Amino acid sequence: MRFLLYLIAAAALAATAEMSLTVEKLVGFIKSAVQMKQPDRQVAEYLRHIKLTEKLDDQTIEDLQNAGAGPKTVAALKTLGESSAKLPAAPPPAMKPVVTVIPGPD
Repeated sequence: MRFLLYLIAAAALAATAEMSLTVEKLVGFIKSAVQMKQPDRQVAEYLRHIKLTEKLDDQTIEDLQNAGAGPKTVAALKTLGESSAKLPAAPPPAMKPVVTVIPGPD
């Protein structure tokens, strides 16, 4: 399974020199990498090829560090944060729709 994931990540890197991501997708990637116990060095190397479309704030970096991101990944995230400082901030998360149940007929 890991070999397949590494192969897909390598193919993605080869296909696109720089990949644009939103902060939400970046957070999802980092959390997934931590959960799958990917090597810190490899995740950090992947982040060097990422270009963000939104500003990565310090709080998000700290949250990812607390979630288990390694020191090399955190350093790469700080570099991404500095390079995205002039970009617009990420929009707040979309509100989940409220589902109301209509009672059935009597």
